[in-house]
Amino acid sequence: MSANLFETTNKNKELKAISSDGFNNTKQLVNFIGENYKGNEKYFDTSLKNELSFFKSSLFGYKLELLGDTKRVKKLRNKFDLDVTLYEKTFVKIPKILYKDKDFKFVFVFDGKYQTIEKSTLILENDYYIFDLYNQNFTQLEQLNTINHKKASIIVISSQVELKYDFVYSYKDFNYLFALNFEQSSFTPEDVEELDKLIEKKEETK
Repeated sequence: MSANLFETTNKNKELKAISSDGFNNTKQLVNFIGENYKGNEKYFDTSLKNELSFFKSSLFGYKLELLGDTKRVKKLRNKFDLDVTLYEKTFVKIPKILYKDKDFKFVFVFDGKYQTIEKSTLILENDYYIFDLYNQNFTQLEQLNTINHKKASIIVISSQVELKYDFVYSYKDFNYLFALNFEQSSFTPEDVEELDKLIEKKEETK
């Protein structure tokens, strides 16, 4: 647990200072948690969420993957006001078992905003569902420059596992868009707070 614990608690300056020397045994780690849990619950609870996320992902094989194919889906207008096809390598595969889960939620995170993606917008393809990480309403090709090299995340919530993946937009060669460095990452305390808000908001609208 220590790796995920320190990744999360180090976001708190006081806890980072305490744990900077590391721990030589399990007893020291347990004492660190026991002595510092009160008042820092969100950091320790988030680290436990991360531990379970990576453990279940590895144990049950739950994971999200980028499609290897480049798709031609959208057309945008270039600076000459001509239609140009956008080549995208931005489609992610979501296991059907997660999509079918009664508690399934899919959240897109970009520029500090958490957006719930409607389940119906995911597309069935073979034995999995796909989602386009592009997820923008641009009409002009040059607008892609506004997201180039920017980081975004997707979060999947289900009764079986909670997963978060980060990636970076890469726009190049005039009309190619890629999702680079797509990999599982850790939840932050801010993620947990925002997800709780989304769930509460959805419950209120029922």
